[in-house]
Amino acid sequence: MTDTTPTKYSRAFWTDLGDRAVSTAAQTLGATLAAGGLGLLEIDVQAVLSIAGLATLLAVLKAFGVRAGKTAV
Repeated sequence: MTDTTPTKYSRAFWTDLGDRAVSTAAQTLGATLAAGGLGLLEIDVQAVLSIAGLATLLAVLKAFGVRAGKTAV
């Protein structure tokens, strides 16, 4: 059986990582805005961006924890 998991030095790994990071950031922004009741004029932009940034960082760190098809988280 051949391992098709991209190595951390391959272009495929970095492309997938970028896709995962952008997707996580977008999902977190959407969820945070929805949880705030879409009060766009009353939203704390700094808090929303902080939450999205943290979620994105965790997604990136999780990608580096993947070994042999198992996740570290």
